[in-house]
Amino acid sequence: TAAAPWATLGHAAEAMPDDYCTVWFEDGEYAGSHRVNRRFTTTTTFRALHPYQAVFTHGGLVLGLSGATNITLDGLVFRHSGLAPTPLVIQIDGSTAGIGEYITLRNNIIHDSYNNDLLKIVSGARHILIEGNIFYNQGPTDEHIDVNSVTDVIIQDNIFFNDLAGSGRPDPAT
Repeated sequence: TAAAPWATLGHAAEAMPDDYCTVWFEDGEYAGSHRVNRRFTTTTTFRALHPYQAVFTHGGLVLGLSGATNITLDGLVFRHSGLAPTPLVIQIDGSTAGIGEYITLRNNIIHDSYNNDLLKIVSGARHILIEGNIFYNQGPTDEHIDVNSVTDVIIQDNIFFNDLAGSGRPDPAT
């Protein structure tokens, strides 16, 4: 509730009932690595109360959806927090819990990986929808989205660009 909020996305995913719920994120920065492995049987949505005002940051993997199912992320911002983080901003994959599946990333901003991809979808993930997002400033020799060893992944209606100067980053090509 607003009077007694949960502190992390991971805790919210574990604590909430599996009944078509929505978790609303207040404006602010949510620092640290967040991991969701829960296999929901109904669609569970994680959404910003005010689009793009809930910002998830970390010096390494910001969000891992490993073996998670039936999750929608909407209106959130994900980015690395500094100049020398470890790889990846978001990763969707399988785990010992099972295959990552039925995951939707919609209407998010995913940016500024200083090392590797912005989004990696791998290891048997399936039924993934990536739509209406903005991606910019991947790692120096990497991709906005890296997709391999998966099935039924749809990537549509996203915007991709780089603006290193706008993020205060040097251009490695110069």
